[in-house]
Amino acid sequence: MPPEIDPFEYARGADIIHLCWENMDRPQASLDTEFLAEATRRGQRIALWHEEDPVRMQEIRHLPVFGICSDRPELIHPFRPPHQWPVNIVCHRGATEFAPENTLPAFHCAFAAGFSCVEIDVHNTCDGNLAVIHDLTLNRTTNRTGAVSWQSAKDLAMLDAGSWMNPHFHNEGVPELRSVLDLARHYDGTLYIELKSADPARLLDEVIDSEMLPRCFFWSFDFATLKTIRALSPTARIMVRRQDHQSLRAATETLSPEIIEYALDDDWREIIQCQSYGIQVMIAYMGRDPAIFDRIIKLRPDFINLNSPFAFREHLHKYQKLS
Repeated sequence: MPPEIDPFEYARGADIIHLCWENMDRPQASLDTEFLAEATRRGQRIALWHEEDPVRMQEIRHLPVFGICSDRPELIHPFRPPHQWPVNIVCHRGATEFAPENTLPAFHCAFAAGFSCVEIDVHNTCDGNLAVIHDLTLNRTTNRTGAVSWQSAKDLAMLDAGSWMNPHFHNEGVPELRSVLDLARHYDGTLYIELKSADPARLLDEVIDSEMLPRCFFWSFDFATLKTIRALSPTARIMVRRQDHQSLRAATETLSPEIIEYALDDDWREIIQCQSYGIQVMIAYMGRDPAIFDRIIKLRPDFINLNSPFAFREHLHKYQKLS
């Protein structure tokens, strides 16, 4: 129903009023107590407009309405961590259970579903920009071959980086880092940035220009890259992996990390000690074994890096019911 029309007069005698108010700045402001009470008095139910904005959805999803139209249904019932354990779920390469890895739809889905962090991989392009894609080459996840660094950002954006998963995503290109930073800021989310072939100074400049430095943390297989990040920014949030150091003490003294990641084969008995040093702990687990999910829940790490965040969400919900 268009916004300029009185919905109750226009829909006199109807059972359901469908409000088409998505083009208004703040349509949710009109859904006040008086409006909802009038709908109840008339015995009419309200269906809401097409909504994909996370801020507006946050204000309308708990209203007593018949339904909400949306291409992002994950916004309606987002994950909320337990009050006693405000864990950060990291979606490895995005919500890859539902969208192609390292694409904007995968990141939208992850953040819209209420997960606080997305892990991305970043490479240089030939024109001095930064692209978000996992591999050094295009072969596995696009319709082209060759090195990522041989392509310009514009060329990468025109590739098909989604059909390999589902034809629905055939128009998805390889995104630039700038676009992903903007998306994360829109959702008030966090990025775990793995620098592959990315120039650390160029990447750090882009993160700072986007005002996202406090909402990003960094890791790379190349230790020299992490050293450069630390040298350029004393406040950058750096992650180190426990498996790369002979002792916990060595890990805590390397580049002043904010986060230490533990893999499945590491000694998880150290985790409480690590947290006692004021360093956050992330457990990386790419499987979906319920027994391992239980172990992780009992340890209560600060972050969990997962390939299957939705499976973990459902397991956590069942775990809480049984506790």
